[in-house]
Amino acid sequence: MEFPLAYQDVSGKFQISQKLYGREKEIEALLMAFERVGGGNLHSHQNYSQFKTEMMLITGYSGIGKSALVQEIYKPITQQRGYFISGKFEQFQRNIPYSAVVRAFQSLVRQLLIENETQLFQWREKLLAALGYNGQIIIDVIPEVELIVGPQPPVQQLGPTESQNRFNLVFQNFIHVFCQQSHPLVIFLDDLQWSDSATLKLIELMMTDTHMQYLFLIGAYRDNEVSSIHPLIITLNMLKEQGVVISQITLSPLNFEQISQLLADTLHKDIVKLKPLAELVRHKTEGNPFFVNEFLKTLHQENLLNFNSQEGGWQWDVSQIEKISITDNVVDLMISKLKSLPETAQQVLRLAACIGNSFDLVTLSIINKKSSAETCRELLPATQKGLILPTSELKTLGSEVVGFHSLIFNHKFLHDRVQQAAYALIDDNQKKIIHLEIGRILLSSVFAEERTEKIFNFIVHLNQGWNLIKTKKEKLELAQLNLEAGQKAKDATAYASAKEYLTIGKNSLPINFWEENYDLAFALHKELAEVEYLNGNFEKSEELIELTLNRTKSVVEKAELYKILIVQYATGGRYEDAMKVGTKCLAMLGIELPSDYQTVIEEEIAEAKKNLGDRKIASLIDLPKMKVPEKVAALKILNSVDSTAYLLDMGLFALVAAKRVNLCLKYGNLPESAKVYADYGIIMSSILEDYTSAHDFGLLAMKLSDKFNNQAQKCKVSLIFGYWLNSWVNPIKDNDEIYLEGYKAGVNSGELLYAGYNLVYILLNKFSQGVSLEKILEEVTHFLLFSHNTKNQLCIELILGFHLNIFNLSGKTKEKLDFRNDQISETQYLNSGESQLSSASLCYYHIFKSQVLYLYGESGLALDCALKGQKLLASIRGQYLISEHNFYFSLILAALYPLASQA
Repeated sequence: MEFPLAYQDVSGKFQISQKLYGREKEIEALLMAFERVGGGNLHSHQNYSQFKTEMMLITGYSGIGKSALVQEIYKPITQQRGYFISGKFEQFQRNIPYSAVVRAFQSLVRQLLIENETQLFQWREKLLAALGYNGQIIIDVIPEVELIVGPQPPVQQLGPTESQNRFNLVFQNFIHVFCQQSHPLVIFLDDLQWSDSATLKLIELMMTDTHMQYLFLIGAYRDNEVSSIHPLIITLNMLKEQGVVISQITLSPLNFEQISQLLADTLHKDIVKLKPLAELVRHKTEGNPFFVNEFLKTLHQENLLNFNSQEGGWQWDVSQIEKISITDNVVDLMISKLKSLPETAQQVLRLAACIGNSFDLVTLSIINKKSSAETCRELLPATQKGLILPTSELKTLGSEVVGFHSLIFNHKFLHDRVQQAAYALIDDNQKKIIHLEIGRILLSSVFAEERTEKIFNFIVHLNQGWNLIKTKKEKLELAQLNLEAGQKAKDATAYASAKEYLTIGKNSLPINFWEENYDLAFALHKELAEVEYLNGNFEKSEELIELTLNRTKSVVEKAELYKILIVQYATGGRYEDAMKVGTKCLAMLGIELPSDYQTVIEEEIAEAKKNLGDRKIASLIDLPKMKVPEKVAALKILNSVDSTAYLLDMGLFALVAAKRVNLCLKYGNLPESAKVYADYGIIMSSILEDYTSAHDFGLLAMKLSDKFNNQAQKCKVSLIFGYWLNSWVNPIKDNDEIYLEGYKAGVNSGELLYAGYNLVYILLNKFSQGVSLEKILEEVTHFLLFSHNTKNQLCIELILGFHLNIFNLSGKTKEKLDFRNDQISETQYLNSGESQLSSASLCYYHIFKSQVLYLYGESGLALDCALKGQKLLASIRGQYLISEHNFYFSLILAALYPLASQA
């Protein structure tokens, strides 16, 4: 007699089917998106070239199966050599910057560390090439990276804008390393509804990066917990407006047929016989997959679903189940399950819930005040009931400890709902106390040299109970810790988190803190004032600065606060206010900027000549480092107003430049002295017409930026040296390399404003050299894209105006005298320029148009443009383009001379 083996075998062990039901289309959509990003990796006969990055959103209620769905594509992706990494945001840890992103890349680093030595060396070389001088920036956020690249040098201190630009670029370059056609990168970020603002900014950065390729970002969130004004939704809408490819999968509850199939696969029964039970499960759980599973487990635990060994199958009584009061609230259900555990298990789960969705045995043992083995024993009942899951392998111990030969050191809760239920077991009036105690224990367990690296691990707990702290000593310690956490968050451009830490630090200061703890109080107030400004809270920042100025003891510290205010005013276009604050601060430091500055410019320049004496300009590179605190502060304030002075009045700029160079000649150099000498070179050329000395000051500036290895300064002085100074004494082709070096230095340092300016002058330089117009037009496209990406309005205006003329001169317009391109017409451009008062852009435009019209033989029209440009020459004083204007203006006049009347 023949029959299939095990046909009627049914296990008496209750095991819910692990299949994913009703998600076939969703899985296919995810895999197709990966194909598009990877260029057809899964099916090589298809070629998807239109999308190189893509974002997929998965939405739905808690427990609907968002995470489970994504896990289904893990194997297919990794089998195609794709890297799949994931991170999850925590409900109770929203102030930890980039928490899920950090966890994701920590797992990627661990994957790389187990590769062979040859592969690891290749990764080290790729990362070092991508990160350059700025490797420490990534290490500060993801410490594990140091295990691959080794120790990195400290990074240069920059201003807030440059620091944020540098962080963004370094993180982009870091991600680029792993996004390759041979191994696309898939990043899954779970629970985006709890993400921090810094992560949302990073997502925007990744998805709008025009150089990013082979990146598939998957984000899951509970759409019922976010409104239209939630930061996540605002970010997603902005991305869509920018043309980012964003697809969405909204998961629905399981329907009756899908629940029936799950029951059939679990209980090994015919679907028809399961209909009453399926209807009951559907009614009780509303088809929520997590709730379905937990409901079935409860039925089994309550002996309402049991195995009949005599009949060899599972049995149940629907009427009996209906009589039993089983809650239809999943959190209440989980709480009841937890309460059925031994008290020791409940207590350790309460502590684990405070740590997060994932936790490690070492940390849990520390706050449980017991050994790892004892803690593991207390977790065992929850593990056996499936309420927590192991996420690491068994680790064998050196000897038996309390009956355990091996332990599992990493766990996670079965679901957020389980963690939420465990946390709900803690009385509300006890939560702050427990978090404070956890924070204290974790802090005491950290070595001093690890404190900064691990500060977010314990500060989130301490801060939840900060107002329970009574002793002055502990209040001061908490204030200091929050200062360090705030500074670390600010360095990572996580300004919202930094504000939270610094605010708690300020509020936790004991009574009479200004008198008794001045240094700490000043540092907290100053940092908070800057962070409020960086968060866009300008009025609050000004209030804090005013309050702190009234308490500040030294003029040097006052200067630090005034500098924040100057930057704030200048960034907001309040140039007059910025100059007033700078003038007031400088007077406190013993430096006068009189309102009738025209009368003292010559005196200040004469003073500079006297201070220079017989020394060669090149020898100034060997000046000692400036050490007098008041003079250092004065130079920094003068540096902060130099651009403002240039925009307001060339004479004021000349005075500021001369004051700065005199400080350096008398008291020594700082890294910022490079731009001091370059700016003074502008004065030497444009006012004194001493082009040789101007060139020498520019060359000194270049060498000084190299001496201090200051890339931001190198970027700025390259621009000035090339277009203002070197062009007057050397062939302009020599400037090509100078501008290119300046651009690279700007990108490396985050000085994107001046990096863009260097690109503009690369274009202008090529045109002046007679480079092919077609080649110039190709570069215009790339340079304009960079300017848009960096939101550099002046660069956009300059390049667009230049492009209108080159596009016309190349014969690409319908009419010879029609100045327009595919993006903008001349009328639109000129109206845009005038409304934004961009005199330099308009001046450039008219000068270039006069050249084009002269070449067409339209001398009359050319003269009109030349005269318009001449009226605006003050806006480009000292620049090389003035010589081109003079040259063509002369040619135009010569061409018109025969037509001129005797009068």
